[in-house]
Amino acid sequence: MNVPSHRIKGIISIRFKSTSQIDAKEYLLEHGLTKTLAIQTVNEQVLPDNTPRAMLIDTIRYKLYQLDAKHSLTIVDPFLFPNGADPDYESDLFHLLAPCLQKCSQLTIVAGPKTHTPFRVHIENWIRSQSSINLTVKLVDEFHDRYLIADDKRGLFLGTSLNGVGKKYALVDFLQDQDGRQYRAAGRSDSVRE
Repeated sequence: MNVPSHRIKGIISIRFKSTSQIDAKEYLLEHGLTKTLAIQTVNEQVLPDNTPRAMLIDTIRYKLYQLDAKHSLTIVDPFLFPNGADPDYESDLFHLLAPCLQKCSQLTIVAGPKTHTPFRVHIENWIRSQSSINLTVKLVDEFHDRYLIADDKRGLFLGTSLNGVGKKYALVDFLQDQDGRQYRAAGRSDSVRE
């Protein structure tokens, strides 16, 4: 028996993934009852290309608002400080970060080692001028994807670098808390240099 996902009010989905009683039993043994019957909020959004960049940045900003970072925000983006950024990128980045700078005491940026140093220093100086936030910037070559992680646990996955928003289709979605904690812990690893 193939039971499709059921949507309740378009937001919550309950997923049953079995095709027969035997498959259901195997699935329950492998994944457990809680995961099998888990109610999940569907929150992903597509960031389409050729949409005004300001609208897409506002979508990400709203998702960041929903994360409700109270103490810390970690940005993992290998391409956060690019050479030859779009003309609006700097103001978009400031617009995105401004609310977090007022609420959080710690901002950690994990970027790729190939950064445009003058641009990176400019952004760091702007962040420090806006608040008394403790800023840590780490340059690593261990991440490919982009994440925003609030309070070391809740997070967002971004399918594009902030500089690439609007150039191609991309996805933005919430991470499960355990994934956010895992990515945040990886950003603290000893192989990461400051």
